[in-house]
Amino acid sequence: MSIAEVKNLIPADAISLLEETFNPALVNKILLAFRQKRNTTFRINTLKTTKQQVIADLQKEKFKIKSISFLPEVFYLDGDENNRLLKTDIVKEGKIYLQSISSLLPPLILEPQKNDKILDMAASPGSKTTQIAAIVANTGSIDAIEPDFVRMERLKHNVELLGVTNVNFYQTRGEDFCKDKKEYYDKILLDAPCSGEGRFNFYDKNSYGSWKKNNVEKLSNLQKKLLKSAVLATKINGIIVYSTCTLNVFENEKVIDYILKETDVKVKVVPIAEQFKTIPESVKPILQWKDEKFNDSIKNALRIIQSENIEGFFICKLKRVG
Repeated sequence: MSIAEVKNLIPADAISLLEETFNPALVNKILLAFRQKRNTTFRINTLKTTKQQVIADLQKEKFKIKSISFLPEVFYLDGDENNRLLKTDIVKEGKIYLQSISSLLPPLILEPQKNDKILDMAASPGSKTTQIAAIVANTGSIDAIEPDFVRMERLKHNVELLGVTNVNFYQTRGEDFCKDKKEYYDKILLDAPCSGEGRFNFYDKNSYGSWKKNNVEKLSNLQKKLLKSAVLATKINGIIVYSTCTLNVFENEKVIDYILKETDVKVKVVPIAEQFKTIPESVKPILQWKDEKFNDSIKNALRIIQSENIEGFFICKLKRVG
């Protein structure tokens, strides 16, 4: 499939936004990635099993898996065997969890510690919530927020399936919940609702069919509100990780620039560990949009464009300092 054919499928306004944001070579690379089927990845659920046991079990079932150098508990599934994997006991019992590489990064960058008080502000379906619980070995507490009833039920199902015991559920809006939690949390993850451009895929019309340009501004305003609430709910010297699975600057760098300029408390951008900066699909964050210059510290954020192995993503690590 040619780039022209891809352009005919994706909403024209989304293409225009890409062309305004990135240089032509990078735009073409992104458009070509839209037509690639993404490889299946999964993580070991260390609350229920070990890496060695999972490898042995999958080898018995004749699955071919490949390790990922910078993610020691994560594997690629070699070949188009996603459906067969889903039917195995190892999945049904919650011993492994299918999760994209991009989705795995924010909890790792958050670096939760045992006995931390943690908030997951947009928790469903629970991929990152359960990953955090595994990292801290079910210690401390994770408050998980999801306003929608159906999505909350899915979150609860996954938490139970994966053997997580340190999660408290709140069916409410994140910005409302945080009003009574001033300077309360050690760590907050805000994997914000977004327009999802990093997940566009030719083989899945649902990934791009509902995209609308006017939603970008609405989402950006919501993201700013949520992030400001997150900062206020974080302890001094606490950490907030902000992430989206979209590509445009309005939901990424502009949100961070806003919080650095507008918030009545002090935050700073914290450099992300070098191991994540070496991801082949990582590109430099955007520090200027047309005539608007952003805070130079945003260069420490992580931008990823999609490929056959990874979804497009933006991640920024913030520290509250006052």
